[in-house]
Amino acid sequence: MMIGSKGLAVGLAGLLAGCVGSWIPQINVPSSRLGSSYASPDGAYTVKVPYLHTGPRIQEGTEPPNQFVLFADYSGSLYQILSRDNQTGEVTFEQLESDVRIGASLVGRIWEKEIVTTIRGQELRLLTLREGGSPLVSQSRVDGKTVVRKSDLVEAVSIFIHGDRVYTVSAGVTLCATDETGPAFACVAEVAAASARAMENLETFLSGLSLN
Repeated sequence: MMIGSKGLAVGLAGLLAGCVGSWIPQINVPSSRLGSSYASPDGAYTVKVPYLHTGPRIQEGTEPPNQFVLFADYSGSLYQILSRDNQTGEVTFEQLESDVRIGASLVGRIWEKEIVTTIRGQELRLLTLREGGSPLVSQSRVDGKTVVRKSDLVEAVSIFIHGDRVYTVSAGVTLCATDETGPAFACVAEVAAASARAMENLETFLSGLSLN
């Protein structure tokens, strides 16, 4: 596995590990860098803060050589940006593309992959299913016992190189037993519908991203 992919996998796993728990609003970003938009600590980019429902979480952190920000809420929505230092130019787009294979589990189980050209240059677009990757947990009764598990997450992902950084931008939608579309929930029961919503959310998220 290429160094770029390994950093991506470790970084995203670390992000998701901190998402489950109490849904009291949690924000660790200084107000000087957070308003209607978020600014990264190194000034490399700004992004419009996505719409968040009850219990918003906006968390940033560093896991060298990665810097990340995560936006999540109690509806099961999840948005992330992971940027990786690539000043040496060691990671190339061709390496990233060759590392990511249909059926692989680098950033969730990948079932769709394509290369697109945008104002940011070439982007690797993925659709993935991350088992237990949602910021939500579900409870069910099995043999008279309560079973708690993390819900699954459908993610639309964009990976691209800009300047001396590799960016992974994603938008996720939670899968649930039945569609929940009230004011506090936005999870989706069908994978196809969740995929369409995740892709739409990713496009909206990317439209608010400005790279310096």
